[in-house]
Amino acid sequence: MLKKISMGILLTLFVSISLQSSSLSKETKEQIIKEGNAISKSLVKLLGSELSNKIKGSGFSGAVSFCSVNALSLTEDLSKKLSKQKGYMIKIKRTALKYRNSKNAPTDEETKVLKKFEKMKNSGVNLAKEVLVQKIDDHYKYYKPLLVVKKCTICHGSVSAIPKGIKSIISKKCPNDKAYNFKVGDLRGVIAIEFYPKDY
Repeated sequence: MLKKISMGILLTLFVSISLQSSSLSKETKEQIIKEGNAISKSLVKLLGSELSNKIKGSGFSGAVSFCSVNALSLTEDLSKKLSKQKGYMIKIKRTALKYRNSKNAPTDEETKVLKKFEKMKNSGVNLAKEVLVQKIDDHYKYYKPLLVVKKCTICHGSVSAIPKGIKSIISKKCPNDKAYNFKVGDLRGVIAIEFYPKDY
């Protein structure tokens, strides 16, 4: 319990230090979290559904192609769709310390957040319930941890356990792949959402 409380305090300090600007009001933070939760839930549902369809249609070899290429374009399409609906820019990104597609590589600030979540996870914090909100210059940024589930381990698990056929596809499509040796429950990465609202 003390570890969880301590990590919560550390996270609060981390957010305060990294803002470099005016503090978030309670109302604004709640609104960003509400919208961020809804968007991240929609993205996970969309990608999960498409991934399941690929697995049913062409097995895990099709899933590799989907995750390494199509998932990025679907995420970008959702960003454009929501930006049009809301009337202001929304940028959605999936990123991780150990990424497969280099286009999903984290920025320096995202790397700090990912490492902080990793420390929290190692200290026993349930990341499924955690989010982080920052105010950066003219926009807000929301982070939601992504945890590894069982079906992820077919392509992202122990290197020795990944089928040779899938390894071959991964090496061809993503020669700089780092996304392996994960176990169920590990921190896979985060969904990072940037909001550029007209007024909040």
